[in-house]
Amino acid sequence: MKVFFLSILLFCLGGTLIAQKLSPEQIKSLDQIVVDNVDEGAPGLAMGIIKNGKVVYQKYAGVSNLDPLTQIDESTRFNIASLAKQFTAMCILRLVEDEKLKLDDDIREFIPQLYPDIKSPITIAHLLNHSSGIRDMNSLWSLQNITWWKNTFSNQDAIDLLAQQQDLNFEPGSRHVYSNSNFILLTEVVKVVSGQSFKEYSDQMFAEIGMKDTRFEPKHDQIENMARPYFNFDTWKTYDWLSDLHGDGALFTTLEDQLRWEKMLQKRKSKVLGREYLEMSQNLIAGSEIDNYGFGLSFGDYQGLPYKYHEGATGAWHATTLRFESEKLSIFITSNSGRVSTSYWARRCADILIDADKFTNVGITLSPEETGDPLPTEKLLGTYKTSGGYYIQILESDGKWLMRRMGRNDIELEKEDDNLWHEVTDPTFKQWFSLDDENNYQITLYHTSHPPYSLQKIKGDFSEIDFAAADGSFRNAETGGELKIKYLEDDRYEVNFRGRDRKALMLEPDKLILNSYILDLERDANGQVDTVLLYSSRLKAVRYELE
Repeated sequence: MKVFFLSILLFCLGGTLIAQKLSPEQIKSLDQIVVDNVDEGAPGLAMGIIKNGKVVYQKYAGVSNLDPLTQIDESTRFNIASLAKQFTAMCILRLVEDEKLKLDDDIREFIPQLYPDIKSPITIAHLLNHSSGIRDMNSLWSLQNITWWKNTFSNQDAIDLLAQQQDLNFEPGSRHVYSNSNFILLTEVVKVVSGQSFKEYSDQMFAEIGMKDTRFEPKHDQIENMARPYFNFDTWKTYDWLSDLHGDGALFTTLEDQLRWEKMLQKRKSKVLGREYLEMSQNLIAGSEIDNYGFGLSFGDYQGLPYKYHEGATGAWHATTLRFESEKLSIFITSNSGRVSTSYWARRCADILIDADKFTNVGITLSPEETGDPLPTEKLLGTYKTSGGYYIQILESDGKWLMRRMGRNDIELEKEDDNLWHEVTDPTFKQWFSLDDENNYQITLYHTSHPPYSLQKIKGDFSEIDFAAADGSFRNAETGGELKIKYLEDDRYEVNFRGRDRKALMLEPDKLILNSYILDLERDANGQVDTVLLYSSRLKAVRYELE
């Protein structure tokens, strides 16, 4: 039986609906989202909507703990993962308003052990909008075969790891590449400048706002009223959360507190920041070339309508905030179920609540007009690339079609029509296979969040390649991580990486794909590979030298 009682709309599962603000049809459609996601006695979600500075929809559904069975309610605290970054940014802005800090201060004024050989400034602003070039600490630990959340790492452990790094991903300020390291370092800046621990300083801020149940949690075993995270692999299973990292995430909060926060932002009235700085927190950073990220907040448009948003995911915990300022509308969903895509469902809420004629969809096509004559299915499998060097793989495993992208989990695809597929959990993400003008295979990706773009299937010319010259052991001095490459046959390799033997494929001359990593091979004057540069979504040109 689904968790849904339409007849008691005003007090459903602990939620409160202010029905006069929404039409009955809108309420019914929003309730259906809960029906579609939460079975009776299963992990669930909390969802709230602010319109014109008032709560117009608020609902709890499911359980926060299966043993003992505990219902999600107004006291349940969810880990909202990377949505925490906006609050870390707010702590920084408080110090700026108090004239204790400037956004163009170099972070090495506060953490001098970092990057002594990097001459370019690395500023507070660079950390805030992920343009510092500092590599993501979780990705660096992964190179050492360490799963960060399975360890009781502290923020100091992350800073110690970053202090061992010699290079950056890129010149500070030149690009935007998401890195949790940036916000871990910001917590240290707050500590040094304020003279308090980051937790003490942020706790004071939350108290002033009135967010009484919201706290960063640097001690994983002392979290009260926690919604335990659950995955479902034929049955619901939880797991131990061991990480003590915080500031980039690990903010535990309630729906009530988040709705209070969203009301404050909509009204632009705050007890912790003057109006000028509160307004600044909701905009891009002045003087920066980065136009899609500001103070812990992403910027874009949804079907042509501008919005500000952030996604958060840590294991089975998921959270999404969407803010449509032109509509005076904010949507917040958080969940402790690995089966709930808060990102997808928050946008379905937007579809329900915003008049369709306001979605201009300028320049955005959501699917091909015609899918064409059927192509041989086996020919669609393989590796595809954009001109900018972004790769995806289409795989078949255990009878399922999967898409593998750099730095992301595999997603399952299902066929929709001839040559047209879509993601199982987000049907708006479509993949259309076709032939280009030169009769080469290509894949075009469609989604509501971006215009469609195409990738071409790779056919490399290896006629002059000495495949075996890549054999050897390579080490990264910054992490101690190793790569051992062994040529097998044709364009295939075995690479011992992160303690396991893995298969790798040469996509193009001197470019291997290894799961979600790309390896660029550099050769000496004799043609021997002496350097391997590793790339992923959050790591660029990590150098491994031949031992």
